[in-house]
Amino acid sequence: MAATKRLEESFQKTHERLEDRQKQVDLLQNKAAAVSSSADRALDKTDTVFKLISGLLEKTKAEAKQRIRSQQEVEEHRLKELQDKVQEEVKALKTKYDYLEKLSQSPSGSIPTFPFLSEAEEAPGVSTGEETPPRFLNVVRNAVAVFKNELEVASGMNARNGAEDQEEDAWTMCSACSFVRTYVQVVQEQMQAMTNDSWLNPQSAGTYREELLSYSRSVTLDPNTAHSRLSVSVDLNMVRFLMPQQQARHPDRFTHYTQVLTKEVLTGRCYVEIEVISKECFTVAVVNKDISRKGASDECSLGRNANSWAVDCSKDDYIFRHKQTSQFITARRSDTVGIYVDVEVGFLAFYSVGPEVSLIHSVYTRFTQPLLAGIWLKGTADYAKICSSRDTPETVYRSPLGKALYK
Repeated sequence: MAATKRLEESFQKTHERLEDRQKQVDLLQNKAAAVSSSADRALDKTDTVFKLISGLLEKTKAEAKQRIRSQQEVEEHRLKELQDKVQEEVKALKTKYDYLEKLSQSPSGSIPTFPFLSEAEEAPGVSTGEETPPRFLNVVRNAVAVFKNELEVASGMNARNGAEDQEEDAWTMCSACSFVRTYVQVVQEQMQAMTNDSWLNPQSAGTYREELLSYSRSVTLDPNTAHSRLSVSVDLNMVRFLMPQQQARHPDRFTHYTQVLTKEVLTGRCYVEIEVISKECFTVAVVNKDISRKGASDECSLGRNANSWAVDCSKDDYIFRHKQTSQFITARRSDTVGIYVDVEVGFLAFYSVGPEVSLIHSVYTRFTQPLLAGIWLKGTADYAKICSSRDTPETVYRSPLGKALYK
């Protein structure tokens, strides 16, 4: 009996251990299958994600090369025109020289008196200037920055949209983007090292403002676009936020937002500085001429639609806005903001102008409509002024505008 009982107990324990080990085998098989399945999915997603990133990179590269070629064509065309003018002047001078040489060999009494012989020796020639070379490397640097920003947007969207059943996919996308962003950061540092020359550095303080001012464009404010609470000066260079006033109806006038646009269209390469004295936030912008004016929708608000590119300026930061996107830039506000636009190339940049000139934000796009500069004043007694090329960042403290607000 005892032997039979021990046999049964041994059989029972062996059976239990067998079942336990079988369960472990099944569990390990399931885990192995899960690992294999997860790896397969990861490989598929890796192909998908890096194909997306590769496509984005190729698109960015193609656009950058196209912009460089476009800028090259513009520069070459401009230089060709200048060269033709200089050659015409050389030809005219050679003709004059040959004639004068013949006259010099004649008896003095027979030399005729022509006006050009008694005038100042030289008429103004065609100035070739001492212009800096076009900043082609800036196109590459901006393209790299845009690529990095689009990666941020792509990874951010996947992270936000990653539900529990999509968590692994979102993680894969974010991880891939993180890896590429790290690599892009290295590229940006190398690009910075390549562009240490002052004329290549968009944040160089030295003579950079002088270079920008060489593209200065004289513009005035269009009172027909000004909201009823904005008063434009007689010379059309200043605007002030006041109490509501009677103004004639005009289809170009903003009816809700206290905004005003320039009268002149921004063409070619041009630079405009806008000085604003405000205790609150203000906005400067570049807009398409046909931006909506009537109502309180985003279509009329500077920076909140496809027809405008704007920078909101508060005390401690800037916010670049276009369509439904925004980008924060932490920096101490300057009361003067510079706007540089190259319409043909499709380049737009906003600068903080003070003792030093620093880039707030730049963007490459395609301009398909006439462009105007815009100002949005948001506080009672706010002022804005279109600066002339003779103004300096310190002029505000000596101008009537500055004295009125800094006394």
